[in-house]
Amino acid sequence: MRKNLKLFIVFVIVSMSFLSVKSFNAYAQEPVDISSMIPEGKTEEFYRTQAESIRQYNQLLDKFSSKNRSTSGKAVYDDCFGGAYLNDNGELVVLLTGNTYANRALVKEYTANPDTITKTCTYSYNELNRVVYTMNEHLEELREKGVKISSMYTDVMNNCVVIKVRGADRDAEAEIRKIVDSGCMIIQTTDEIIEYQDADSQAEIKGGYEIYNVDRGKVATLGFCAMRNGKKGYVTAGHFCPSIGQKVSYNGTVIGTVTQSGYYQNTYADAAFIESNGAANPTNMIMSYQCFSASTYEYPQNTSILMYGRSSGLVHGTIYSYNYTYVPLNPEEYTSTDHVLATYTSQRGDSGGPVFFYEGNYGGKSACTLLGIHSAKAYVLDTPGDKCPASFAKYGNIAAMLNVTAITE
Repeated sequence: MRKNLKLFIVFVIVSMSFLSVKSFNAYAQEPVDISSMIPEGKTEEFYRTQAESIRQYNQLLDKFSSKNRSTSGKAVYDDCFGGAYLNDNGELVVLLTGNTYANRALVKEYTANPDTITKTCTYSYNELNRVVYTMNEHLEELREKGVKISSMYTDVMNNCVVIKVRGADRDAEAEIRKIVDSGCMIIQTTDEIIEYQDADSQAEIKGGYEIYNVDRGKVATLGFCAMRNGKKGYVTAGHFCPSIGQKVSYNGTVIGTVTQSGYYQNTYADAAFIESNGAANPTNMIMSYQCFSASTYEYPQNTSILMYGRSSGLVHGTIYSYNYTYVPLNPEEYTSTDHVLATYTSQRGDSGGPVFFYEGNYGGKSACTLLGIHSAKAYVLDTPGDKCPASFAKYGNIAAMLNVTAITE
């Protein structure tokens, strides 16, 4: 069991409350029993099932894409594959455009699970992703034509792509369909406002896990510790630390300087690296939970996850889409692509917070897997804040964008 766990557990995250310097010890929170935050109806067995389903899912993706090539660098899958999601039991459900005996047999071979659940769908996973990728390439062109895209994402469970437009009308839809036209597209009118979630220094503080951008007067959350070019440091949200050279402090002490930021137009990783100055010791812990390595896995829709933010504390939700583009209303803020849409709640100041899922207790140590760091929230008029979706940057994209490797020991 332990050997299999180490093969699958792929992450490292850290919370500011466990920066191990003597002067910071008084600010550290007491360890929290994460089992108390498991969503209602979820059990240790559920999380073990979910972990196995995610392993099978990535094995399936690898097999379905092994014979295909893409000039764009994006994965291309067999056209019979419509994507996959997790059901309420944490089991993998695979969608097939042709739910034939031969295709079902292929899925069961690829997952090495004779009991894999399959369902029929209309559009391939290739088609869903093609729509989003093509739209991403034309966002500025559409903006110049007055088409105010707010967000778009693949919805695997409903086998469609949702495109949300501020003030959508027939003209806006016509312009969109000039770019790409597919039966899987659902174009909706929205009044949502995408807000990056750092906060000003006067924002209410609930304690712990908070970092401060000295040059901007903003607060946010530390994500995880990493190495870059042989130097230790910390990863947080790129929009919180957009410029190289900015100083970042914790509890009144400067702990490092921004040496790389991925915050730019159409960024695929809203993240930044803060090189440590030695004032604090980067570790591989989040609260009292052990972290072993960092994940580049893809995660299916409905994966049960957790986020820890300096304002919200520990909250839970699920992944809704693994291919999400969002466009802030403020034109001075940058569009982000290839992020993740999720259902956990968030508040201002949570930007940069680690997003992860619980693995279970092994050998007396609680384990979890890092998925990325929190970025933004989509506010919708007349919708309670706890019903508004959030988004986060994927760990794999962060590692590639910043050239970082998570600290694992």
